[in-house]
Amino acid sequence: MDAITEIMHHIKEPATYLHLELLGVDISITKAVLFLFISSFLVFLMVWLPSRRATLVPTKGQGLMESLLEFVQDGMIKEVMGEKGMKYFPFVATLFLFVLVSNLLGLIPGSYTVTSQTGTAWGWALMVLVIFVYVGVRENGLFGYLKSWIPSGTPLPLMPVLFILEGFSNLIIRPFSLGIRLFANMLAGHMVIALFLSFALTGSLFIKPLAFGFVLIMYAFEVFVAFLQAYIYAILTAIYIGGAFEEH
Repeated sequence: MDAITEIMHHIKEPATYLHLELLGVDISITKAVLFLFISSFLVFLMVWLPSRRATLVPTKGQGLMESLLEFVQDGMIKEVMGEKGMKYFPFVATLFLFVLVSNLLGLIPGSYTVTSQTGTAWGWALMVLVIFVYVGVRENGLFGYLKSWIPSGTPLPLMPVLFILEGFSNLIIRPFSLGIRLFANMLAGHMVIALFLSFALTGSLFIKPLAFGFVLIMYAFEVFVAFLQAYIYAILTAIYIGGAFEEH
């Protein structure tokens, strides 16, 4: 497969399987949407199947799921937000599992990495933005939350400047960086794999084994990146929500 073709596969609009339109809005089922549904369904199965027949001595599937959820609970929620943040455990855990499954699913040849799409990465980031702003307003009141954007002890002439900068950071930079980090990392990894795969298929007899070796190395590295990016996305979500609990 040509590297350029594979790269453009992830940049251009994915193949459309079913053209749909609602009130003038295109809601067609594309390959990206299909794998979005598949990722969601796999996450559902991962949680539902082990819990369906939970035993005191966990099976391998139940043990793996419990380990993942305990990792989110102890390493993200309680560590960052404390016991007060447990009410947001379902959201953060779902976010972690969805990003992880989507990343790993995208490594299967012929599949589609939905997290390499800006719509998916920034869609979740927008949800995170809505939640941490809601938490900040609910916990501190609207005035208290907006007041927290200005550090205590700030000289009066600097208050308007800092308020604008902090508001821009909270409402624009946070969700933008949260989405672009995931999107860029997943897209870049697939582009590198596609490049070396092209060399492995079309290169000289000397280049082919070296390129194929790099493909295997990159695949192993991308599995690590899949876990790492899911962790970063979820832990930053926990940090943002936890930071909205208290008025600074």
